[in-house]
Amino acid sequence: MNRHFITIGGNKEFISGPAAIVELEKQLINYSRCTSDDKDVLVFLEPDNIPVLEIRGDKSNTVFSCEADDAKVIQMVAITHGQPFRASIDVRPVKGKAQTLTKFLHYRHAKT
Repeated sequence: MNRHFITIGGNKEFISGPAAIVELEKQLINYSRCTSDDKDVLVFLEPDNIPVLEIRGDKSNTVFSCEADDAKVIQMVAITHGQPFRASIDVRPVKGKAQTLTKFLHYRHAKT
């Protein structure tokens, strides 16, 4: 497969937190605009190239829900805000009936 990907932060470490979630989502949306519907567009955690189906932030972590492995176990990776991580955006042939894009759920602080 000819890999076309965008490395967030220009091959630099990216810092976990709300800004990271927003930047990943922006990059994924831009990338998906020029990708055909027969390709999934996903965030991949590096260096292990783990496909991420959902990214969400909570009060202290960026949480990545990764694709299930062969044993149907879904891996959750939580990275404490302020800690570095690496990610890329890539495409692959559609695995299901429709195109899959990594989903983003943003944490919103409750107003007091």
